Amino acid sequence: MMLQPVAIFDLDSTLLDGDCEMLWCDFMGHHGMVEVGFSKKIEYYIDEYEVGRLDYVELENYLLRPLAHCSAREVNQIVAEFVSGLQPLFRPYMLRLVDEHRSRGDVLLLATASNSLLTQPIAKMLGIPNLICTWVEMNDGVPTGKLVGAASFRDGKATTVKKWIEENPVTLDDSWGYSDSYNDLPVLQLVAHPVAVTPDTLLRQHAEQNGWQIIEKPD
Repeated sequence: MMLQPVAIFDLDSTLLDGDCEMLWCDFMGHHGMVEVGFSKKIEYYIDEYEVGRLDYVELENYLLRPLAHCSAREVNQIVAEFVSGLQPLFRPYMLRLVDEHRSRGDVLLLATASNSLLTQPIAKMLGIPNLICTWVEMNDGVPTGKLVGAASFRDGKATTVKKWIEENPVTLDDSWGYSDSYNDLPVLQLVAHPVAVTPDTLLRQHAEQNGWQIIEKPD
């Protein structure tokens, strides 16, 4: 069997101009699903993420708590409305890259730390058939807030990506990886062509020091 190169895309602040879980919080606030103090707690989690010590179990439990009393039908409707509203926030220049890799026959993989409730329909909308994310437990179509397995974050994401590559007919030869975050350095170091997309300070420094391609947001 001939192995195909893989193109690995991060989601938040890479394909999407923003963070889908933070946008989800804004969405819930706009629809009156959460109290005023909800977003302040999320800001705390953002700070924890930035310094690399985020407790993903705690975050996802808090993030999905407002859906606990919804029916499966209500959850589906709410998530569908949210994902549909994200369409204007996807970066056209990055979606063109996705299409270029698709047309070359590369295997597309969306690898994100964000949760499966949001990222499964996003991957489907983008036409990306393979997804690595933070999987949340579902009970009759409603998220419990618990995780299934480890969070897809930093070394955890890289470990899952490596396992996925071993189990699929893909090769790291001529492979590509795209991310904005230094947290994804373990993933970017796996591929032949790592690309920093509108990178944070630490990733930009690393990319410049190692001669990696950097994609800036167009004016």
